[in-house]
Amino acid sequence: MLRKKVLVCITPQSNSRRLIECGAEIAGGEPAELHVLHVTRGNNILKGDKTAELLQQLFSYATQFGGIVHGVCGENITATIISFIRKEMITDLVLGEHSESYKAQTDDITALITEKLPYIRISILSPVSNTP
Repeated sequence: MLRKKVLVCITPQSNSRRLIECGAEIAGGEPAELHVLHVTRGNNILKGDKTAELLQQLFSYATQFGGIVHGVCGENITATIISFIRKEMITDLVLGEHSESYKAQTDDITALITEKLPYIRISILSPVSNTP
C-alpha cells in the first residue's frame, strides 16, 4: 500500500496556518509525510520583505507539525503543483479556496488536478471571514 503523503499548498497569507493545521490533521492519524509547498510565478520566491518574512513564519510553523517545506518557482503554478505531486507521490492535497471573486480559479485548479491525477484526495478549505 502507498504511504500517505499530504501536500498543503500555501500562499504568503496568515490564513495559510489553517491549511497547515488541516494537512497535519489529515497526516496525523497514521504514519504519513506532511509536505508544505509555496509556488511563486517567475524566478524569485522572495518577492518582498513582507512576503519573505511571512513565508519564513509559515515554513517554521509547518516544521512544528513535522512538515517538510518546499519553495519553488514556476511559470505555471498548477503545472508546477501537478509535477510536484507526481514526483513526491502525494496522496492527499489541501488547498485554500480563493475569495468569492476568484472562486472560479480554485475550481479550475481543482478540475485540472483531478483530471491529471484522479487518484488524489483533495480537501479545499473556505476562507475565513473576518466579520463576526
